[in-house]
Amino acid sequence: MLHTINAKLLIGFISVGVVLVVLGVSGVAFSNLQHRSGQNVGAGLAPLADATMEIKLTATQARLLLEEIFVGYAEEESVEDVWRLLDETRFYVDAILNGGENEEGTFVATTDPEVRAHIDIVRASVEAFIESAHALYDRHGAGQGLGSDVDRQFEAAFETFVEEADIAEEILHDAMDGAMAD
Repeated sequence: MLHTINAKLLIGFISVGVVLVVLGVSGVAFSNLQHRSGQNVGAGLAPLADATMEIKLTATQARLLLEEIFVGYAEEESVEDVWRLLDETRFYVDAILNGGENEEGTFVATTDPEVRAHIDIVRASVEAFIESAHALYDRHGAGQGLGSDVDRQFEAAFETFVEEADIAEEILHDAMDGAMAD
């Protein structure tokens, strides 16, 4: 009888040990999966979210600076600063599509087809905005600056750009939420 109690206790302890080992291995595997998911979001997607904000920020700064130049408030800046800001806007759009690196960090190109499709739309709206900024600046000297048809086209191009950039930002945030849920 003593043998059977010892055998039963031994089998019980071994069973509990096996369950604990299985739970431990499962916990480590789940932890590694969460770690990789976190790295994907932190290193891959978070900089892209930053890029969407930078797209809007640099384009808005360019717009405001151009208007300040027209009304004479921008004494220290030149139109070259406007074009530099618009080049930065292009950089951030391209960084989302193709990856890139600057002083803010490394941007890994998105692989999400929905994000890519909409960033292509944003790219087109950025180009239209830049073209309208050049047209407005070129015609400003001829008295066709603020308040003219060219200015209204400039403002419309900017509004379209902002709408598309807002949608792209929302789509990217949805992709981040989806990646975190995986």
